[in-house]
Amino acid sequence: MDAAEWKATVQRALDGLRLTYDQLADQAQRRDFSSLAALKLWVAIGGKRP
Repeated sequence: MDAAEWKATVQRALDGLRLTYDQLADQAQRRDFSSLAALKLWVAIGGKRP
């Protein structure tokens, strides 16, 4: 997967959760995720901004 594909994949996942990266990062900072899927996405992307 190249960088453009990774970015598109992460953005689709964020869109599916109806979150922005900043909202997800805020949830991670507070350790209070809105869903298990949000937590899994955060772990999967390793906190890297798309």
